[in-house]
Amino acid sequence: LIDAGYYEHANKDLSIALSIDPTDTDIHFNRAITNLNLKRYADTEFDIHQIIKKKPKDGEAYYLLSQAELQQKDSASALIHLD
Repeated sequence: LIDAGYYEHANKDLSIALSIDPTDTDIHFNRAITNLNLKRYADTEFDIHQIIKKKPKDGEAYYLLSQAELQQKDSASALIHLD
């Protein structure tokens, strides 16, 4: 669904999956992608922080977080997370 651009539908399905297993970092990552595409930056950041709590060295998570920050014109935070 994500690859096809059905972000809203994918987001709802991923939220259901997280209600079953809220610790699954792959689901959080995929939902963060859908939220980023839906311009829901606070929700994107929430999911990414859930990943970083469990995987503090996850480079993809920090990259996605920086993308959300850049979309919000927060280049200083984005640079910190890319470092």
